Amino acid sequence: MKKNIDKKLFVGRPFPDSLMNAQKSFMESNQQMENDEVFQKFLADNNLENKRSALIVSGPDSFMYWYGVVTDMEADKVPTGLMKFELPKAEIDEEVEENQNLVYFNLPLNSTVPNFVKKW
Repeated sequence: MKKNIDKKLFVGRPFPDSLMNAQKSFMESNQQMENDEVFQKFLADNNLENKRSALIVSGPDSFMYWYGVVTDMEADKVPTGLMKFELPKAEIDEEVEENQNLVYFNLPLNSTVPNFVKKW
């Protein structure tokens, strides 16, 4: 769905494309984040336990996969141990999957990204 958003903050961690597994997913990276005490405390402290987001930042020869959450909080509130990516006010394409479990984020990118792009 296309929509306009105000400035947002993506909080989590980036993973280089070299960490993508043979199935073309970031399952191990996602699990690393889910096992991370700092991330889990951040989610609990901010009532975000049931929220997750993935962000792909692409360049000409590579990309970075981010796993975390999108929030309206101020950048200086992000705890040490997590990173932030400031998302400017913009028109975006967003896919929201309600009542989804974490397995959704482990699907291969070579199927999820093309399916997302075809919708828009």
